Amino acid sequence: MTAEGRLLLRDVDWATYEDLLEQFEDSHVFMTYDHGRLEITSPSYRHDRSKSLIARLIEVMVFEMNIEVEPCGSVTLRRESISFGLEPDECYYIANFEQIWEFKDELDLEKLPSPDLAVEVEVTHSSVGRLPVYAGLGVPEIWRYDRKTRSIRFLHLTGEGEYVELEASKAFPFLTSHDFQRFLNMQGKVKPNRLIRQFQDWLQQRKK
Repeated sequence: MTAEGRLLLRDVDWATYEDLLEQFEDSHVFMTYDHGRLEITSPSYRHDRSKSLIARLIEVMVFEMNIEVEPCGSVTLRRESISFGLEPDECYYIANFEQIWEFKDELDLEKLPSPDLAVEVEVTHSSVGRLPVYAGLGVPEIWRYDRKTRSIRFLHLTGEGEYVELEASKAFPFLTSHDFQRFLNMQGKVKPNRLIRQFQDWLQQRKK
């Protein structure tokens, strides 16, 4: 395990990957699997602090704007047929909410669509590129927050299977990355409840 809390394994078959998922099910680790390469990550406090703020802002936003969303947290997204798997920091069904919200079984992406939005917080560099895994799984939109530069990018999946950066969110067209960035920049400068209230005020102005 590196100082950043990352361990890279090679030539890991799918059965071993699934065994490890089961063994670490209740542990605070993430796994990224790409055709035999497996990276195991232990998130840091800085990582979780940022991802928790983003999740809190999204929860406030969907409530204020009356948008139905099914949050799935860091559920494992995987498909054996294409040898891809990972856990996002947060993920949400939005456009596909009606198809998912009453679903009671484990999430099977061989039968169901991937979440409409995934949140990625990057503190250190990943040895296994996560964007190709997301693209293979067909996740339409990723919000990628770089903890080092404190900048967020809204990435949209193209028909060619690549992510391109666009200013506005596909899931929430009224929101731009610039707008969202303003509130993320308040972290550590404005106390959390006051930050949330300012975001609520901004959302209410958007409804007028």
